[in-house]
Amino acid sequence: MQDPSAPAAIQSFQLSYGKYLRDPANESRPEGIPPRRSEIYENLLYNNISGFIDKCFPVAMSMFDEGQWRKLTRSFFRDWRSETPIFSQIPYEFVRFIAETEIKNDLPPWLPELLHYEWVELEVDLRENACSENLASQEICTNPSLKVLAYQWPVHKISKTFQPDTPAETCLAVYRDEHLKVRFLEINATTFMLLQFIQMNPGIRGEILQAFAEQLKHPEPSTLISFGQKIIDDFISQEIIIGGNT
Repeated sequence: MQDPSAPAAIQSFQLSYGKYLRDPANESRPEGIPPRRSEIYENLLYNNISGFIDKCFPVAMSMFDEGQWRKLTRSFFRDWRSETPIFSQIPYEFVRFIAETEIKNDLPPWLPELLHYEWVELEVDLRENACSENLASQEICTNPSLKVLAYQWPVHKISKTFQPDTPAETCLAVYRDEHLKVRFLEINATTFMLLQFIQMNPGIRGEILQAFAEQLKHPEPSTLISFGQKIIDDFISQEIIIGGNT
C-alpha cells in the first residue's frame, strides 16, 4: 500500500535540502545525505550559476576583488527567487536582484545600470532575426535585434579606471550586424526618439519623418526632416535601419 505521507515527506526533504544548498554555511544538511557527495552537488550548482554571471559581467566584476564579487553572487544564489529556469536568463535575474533589492544601497549607484548594459549584449546576441523581405522598396524598419536604451549614467565609459561621481544622461543603440557581431553606438536624445518611433512605426521614410516632426511639434519640420534623412542614410549604412530607397 502506498504511504499517504510520502508526498509530504518528499516535499519537506526538498525544502530542507534546497535551503541547505542555497546556504550551506548556515543551514543544516538533512540526515542521510553523504557529506562528500553533497559537497560535490553544492559546488556544481553554485559554480554553474556564478559561471553564467561572471561571463556576462566582466566589467562589473573587475570593479570588485574576488571576495567582494563572490559575496554578491553568493547572496544572489541564496536569496533571489528566479522566475525562469532558462540558463541564458540567469544573468538578467542577477540584474534584477541588484536593482530590486536593498543590497544596491551598499553598492556604487551606477552598478545596476552597468549590469543592465552588459546584459544587453547577451540579449541582443541571442535575439532571432526577423525577415525583412516583405518591405516595399521605399519602406524602412529598424534592425530586428536593435535595442535603444537610456541611462542616467555613462555606462559605456565605466571601467576599472573610470568610475563616475555624478550622473550623465546617456542614450545608446545596441544591435547585431550581418556578421552576427554586437555593436554599440552612442546617440543623442532626438535620435533616440527617432529610432523608437521607427521601431513602432515602420514604413515609408518620408511619411515616418513627417509624422515624427508632427509628434514633436517641431517649429521647423523641414529642418527636422532633412536631419532625419541624413540620420536614416547613415543608419542604413551601419545596419541599424533596414531597407529604404528614397
